[in-house]
Amino acid sequence: MNSATMQTRTRPVDGLQIRYADTGAAAEPVILLTIPWPESLLAFRRVWPALAATGRLVAIDLRHIAPHASVGHVAIEQARC
Repeated sequence: MNSATMQTRTRPVDGLQIRYADTGAAAEPVILLTIPWPESLLAFRRVWPALAATGRLVAIDLRHIAPHASVGHVAIEQARC
């Protein structure tokens, strides 16, 4: 994956499709970007190229705020939060 450009993918996790971005480079250190509320991982798109120069980047959309993550029980879980 081109580390200069943020590209998103999805992966199934416990029945949900979770969106993430990963430079995929086997560089150290690995930097995990947590998503600021109420944003998505796209909040990092402008700083992604600069941060990618320092190590491997991984950013995930949290399932309770990601607009694409939808499963019948999610609405119930969100109501409990």
